[in-house]
Amino acid sequence: VMVNDIHGNNELQKKLLGMAPPQDFDMVLFCGDMCSHINRQSDIFTSFLNTSIELFAAQKPFVYARGNHETRGAYARNFSRYLAGPNGKFYYAFTYGPVRYMLEQKDWLSREIDNPEFKNASYRVVISHIPFTKGGWYGSERLRKQLLSLLEQAQIDLMLSGHEHAFGFSDKGNAASFPIIVNSNNSVLTLFASNHSLKVQVKQEDGKILLEKEFQKQ
Repeated sequence: VMVNDIHGNNELQKKLLGMAPPQDFDMVLFCGDMCSHINRQSDIFTSFLNTSIELFAAQKPFVYARGNHETRGAYARNFSRYLAGPNGKFYYAFTYGPVRYMLEQKDWLSREIDNPEFKNASYRVVISHIPFTKGGWYGSERLRKQLLSLLEQAQIDLMLSGHEHAFGFSDKGNAASFPIIVNSNNSVLTLFASNHSLKVQVKQEDGKILLEKEFQKQ
């Protein structure tokens, strides 16, 4: 289950995760900008972490993809001490079930695509706070220039993103050779993975279904 761009709105975090209770899933993905600014240590906790512990984090794991707002504020340089990956960085990969999940960076990604776990995964999902869509914010264009060719070479199956505070879906062949789902700040995304398919649903805060789609290997 994935949420993003909450910007410290604990009540919204509770509402969205109440629509897709983490207890019903294997893990939670925070796709960036759960904080607005990190000026002191307590900002990390009051923005979303205390609520996460209250709701699920004592029993269920979560993964964090850093957003652009987590680089803002006097204490932001310490953010990796709390929520970085096992390598101490915000770019890493892990396998869960049939899926290889990646939080990317160029030099690291070049090595990851040669990893046997990557090659043997049934599906490869990239998690990026900023989506690799066309004609958007300069950050998207910069990422496309730096990483898109590598990701397409690696035959990625799906990208999950946030950042835009609006839902968006770009099917494969449009912005990239893989589909891109942009989750809004007021919607919750769920993903069920098997060896045969990835089933994704995006549900808005008011209960409206924005996307319900099954992705299969061609």
